[in-house]
Amino acid sequence: MDICIRHSGCPEARSHGLCRSGIVAYGIGRINFDKLLENFAGKLLPGCLMIRLLGEHGQGKNQSEANRAHETIMIRLVSAHPPMITPPPHDPDRRSFLLGGLSIWLPFRKPQVIQLSGVGFHVMRHGKGPRRYLVIHGDEDTARDVLTAYMKDHNGIGYAVTGKFRNVEITGVRIDPNRMYSREGAERSIRNLNPGLDVERLISVLNDLDHERARLLHAILPPEGGRLFALHNNREYSVGDEISASDQTSVKQPDLPRNFFLCTDARDYEILKQSPYNVVLQSRPDPDDGSFSRLAARRGIRYINLECAIGEYAAQMERVRWLDEHVA
Repeated sequence: MDICIRHSGCPEARSHGLCRSGIVAYGIGRINFDKLLENFAGKLLPGCLMIRLLGEHGQGKNQSEANRAHETIMIRLVSAHPPMITPPPHDPDRRSFLLGGLSIWLPFRKPQVIQLSGVGFHVMRHGKGPRRYLVIHGDEDTARDVLTAYMKDHNGIGYAVTGKFRNVEITGVRIDPNRMYSREGAERSIRNLNPGLDVERLISVLNDLDHERARLLHAILPPEGGRLFALHNNREYSVGDEISASDQTSVKQPDLPRNFFLCTDARDYEILKQSPYNVVLQSRPDPDDGSFSRLAARRGIRYINLECAIGEYAAQMERVRWLDEHVA
């Protein structure tokens, strides 16, 4: 792993409006932070360090792996004589090693982009916590904007599909990304969106999805004790479309049918139905349409979906915050 450490005057740092200086250190492998900060004492004014992790050299790395390995962290020196650091005795991961013991300031943190099942996702992280968030359709801009703003001060990990279209392409084959969580649902979506597709090509894509699904779910599904919260927008779809498929319903805003919660856990429903909003419970896994809600019902995962009309940012954020305050 190459580690390049710069004071805030390097070209990359200057692009963010920081002060002028230059390269402080460059090395391969582990940096001795005790020695590094000792050298800073009395020589540098308080400012920022840029630590750029360039990843490991090696053959056979694909582009997505290279992207994941390339990270930038900004660290503000709060004093010209920063405290010494004693690295922990165990072998920490590179992020905890670089940040452990420092008083840090992260002025920006661009979402990481990863590929899961051939689909790009922006990954937004804030602190630590068992909550996971998802925006699965690229054309649902309001949901993406709400999640992006919300993740700035709420712990957990958020995933937002890249792109601006509802459907995505996997090796040139279109599919609804909220229909790829089972082979049956994925096949139905692919057939509907790709009429006349060659059977061999269909089987090849389905096999690829089967192979990658475990990694996709490992990334997005919450740990034990957590929940997955999906944000959606709609243009015509409403709570009325889900009444017949639901176990229980509470429609307190019949004049706002396009704004409603859908959950898979009866305990969450009991809390949500006390809200002033529309909510339905769907705890049955069938029919399997390949959606995340059916997968969650099948696996007993706490899943909550918030549907809101496209463009209704304030209404969606209001409901997101109500959920945060009332549902653990």
